Amino acid sequence: MRKRYPIDITRAQFAVIEPILLSARKKTAPRELAFVLWMRKV
Repeated sequence: MRKRYPIDITRAQFAVIEPILLSARKKTAPRELAFVLWMRKV
């Protein structure tokens, strides 16, 4: 398990911003990774 950082967000908090992030995404290619997992790596 990785260390928790103060900037980590919960799934509930991510659910609020996910539509905004997805709307900004280019619609050129399908995602290969789950978006939540990708955001946690950023």
